[in-house]
Amino acid sequence: MLYVLKNYNLNYSIVSKVPLHFRSLCSLLQKKNNRPLVDISVEEGPLRSVYPAIREEIIEEHLVLKGNSELRDRCEKLLDYNTNVETPFLSASLIFLHTYKLLEKPSLLNHENLKKAYILAWCHKLIHSAININDDIIDRSNIRYNKTTWYQLPDVGKDAAIVDAAFLLNGAIFLLQNHLRCLPHQYIMQKHFLRAHAIMNLSNIPELKKIKINEGDKHQLDIKFYSYNVISTAMFLANVTDGYLHEVCEEICNDLSRFIRIEDDVVDLYDSEGNIRKTSCTDISLGRPSWLTMEAYKKGSAVQKKILEENFGKNNEESTEKIYSIFEDLQLLDVYKKLSDEFYEQEIYKIQKKLPKSKMQDALLDLLTLVVNHKCM
Repeated sequence: MLYVLKNYNLNYSIVSKVPLHFRSLCSLLQKKNNRPLVDISVEEGPLRSVYPAIREEIIEEHLVLKGNSELRDRCEKLLDYNTNVETPFLSASLIFLHTYKLLEKPSLLNHENLKKAYILAWCHKLIHSAININDDIIDRSNIRYNKTTWYQLPDVGKDAAIVDAAFLLNGAIFLLQNHLRCLPHQYIMQKHFLRAHAIMNLSNIPELKKIKINEGDKHQLDIKFYSYNVISTAMFLANVTDGYLHEVCEEICNDLSRFIRIEDDVVDLYDSEGNIRKTSCTDISLGRPSWLTMEAYKKGSAVQKKILEENFGKNNEESTEKIYSIFEDLQLLDVYKKLSDEFYEQEIYKIQKKLPKSKMQDALLDLLTLVVNHKCM
């Protein structure tokens, strides 16, 4: 099973688009385990309490906005629409806060340090949102955060949305420079934030190219949904600098990142009853790599492989239906469920083997349990 995940190195979006049926589908896939789910929503209130000041600071840093009320109003809408979103879509920021509080010495969880943590949590969301705007344009997506994608709004459009994504990234950079200057690990933390954006941005390259399904391996990039920086920045903020701990953390996070991308493909296609939604999966018609198509080609018979080769990348309903039929014949949803179960057990074993019982072990086990129970989006 580890081989399957390590060789699924396609493009990895930071946040699932999450269709409305997501929660119902997840009930079909829910994990049974002895570790209780940590309630990261308890961090939401304090996180949102600093948002008005964060928004104002970002706008003030963009000096061109001074005196231009129309442009200022537009940027306020941009920030509110793409960052101040519903609770499920703040999971990366909330996980960052949970991890920091778990690792930090209790005596240092004072007002000043917590404020820095909340600001850094918003930096994560800003960077993720910047990536998501561009990702939606490339994917031609209609829904993000259970509402119309930003570029699809009548008063936005693709060209303006590209500029808006840069605005959000710049906002995160301004916050990092304004609030990390006095921190002992400020340089490496800034680098981790910017590296996350760079890696996730580069991961969109496969989205721009139509592939042949029998040549999928040639078009796979070893680029991951970069979850490591969410945990690593929390570690540095809590002054956890041990190289071995960071090495193990990055390995586990990369495993989780690959799994989340597979999960994203499944959730995008199957409805709340576990049936294929016939209007979904643009990856098939656009000839883009996904776990479902690659798995079907790997497991299919010679006849099924030929059907996949003839119909993958064709933008018509008949071709898509033929591929969906193969997915159902191969019972790929059941394949995913088995993969998910094996992945969970594998990662539990790896974490407990490589790390002694500690707060760091607890942090990674909490993250793993959230991921396999579909609480990270």
